[in-house]
Amino acid sequence: MRKSAVGKTRPKPEKQDALVICAVALCFLITLAMCFIIDGEGFVAVVRSGSGDDETYYLLCGGAYENISLARNYADLIKARGGAGYVLAEEGSYQVILSVYSDSEDAQAALESSGMQGAYLLELTILNPSCEWAGDAKGEAEDALGYFSLAYAELNSLSGGVADGTLTLTDARTRLDVLRERISEIKADFYDATAEKSDNRHTEIKLALVTTVALLDNVSFSSPSGAESAAYACASMRYQQVQLVMCRKALGETLS
Repeated sequence: MRKSAVGKTRPKPEKQDALVICAVALCFLITLAMCFIIDGEGFVAVVRSGSGDDETYYLLCGGAYENISLARNYADLIKARGGAGYVLAEEGSYQVILSVYSDSEDAQAALESSGMQGAYLLELTILNPSCEWAGDAKGEAEDALGYFSLAYAELNSLSGGVADGTLTLTDARTRLDVLRERISEIKADFYDATAEKSDNRHTEIKLALVTTVALLDNVSFSSPSGAESAAYACASMRYQQVQLVMCRKALGETLS
């Protein structure tokens, strides 16, 4: 990572989800370990392989701390103001992320308007390797990977709408439910299309889809006191958006 200034209803395949998670957990841990051993930059290291369609995302960071308790306290303050408050551990420090952007100009504008001394941007590369490995299921794999752009764009729209007051919490919750259903449909379609496939990369995509549904389930519109809050709703959606990007980055590296 570089630092710079509603549809049809289907039964839920819970058992399949559990098997997918169990099957991939060990491989995921091994992948993380190899990131540290080989690259030296940890989980968020940029792996320089993939296609020409790789994407860059920008993390707006409010600061970095050597002490995890200080970072968490600052993250709580950021969440109360509507920021993600995501604590990223890397290279011996704990960086507090406020938000994520797919456009460099938007990221730079957010940095300049934050008014925060010591704020900075981190660049994150997401690999988009070819799905030729999927053979006759290439189209299905490409369709399934479309979950990311769909979820990212909608979370971005929802958090922005709630933040500027153009979207009520009720409307945001409804749209979030629709998004969750759409991702669940994509997941079900991919499960059906690859039921007889044994390539571990199919399993990795299934895990990404399961994880995305879980992230959407974890969005909360309540403050720590339990009262609904626009600021905390924004914070939660932005937090899950950062999580979404991190998970998609890991998937891209696994598929490469």
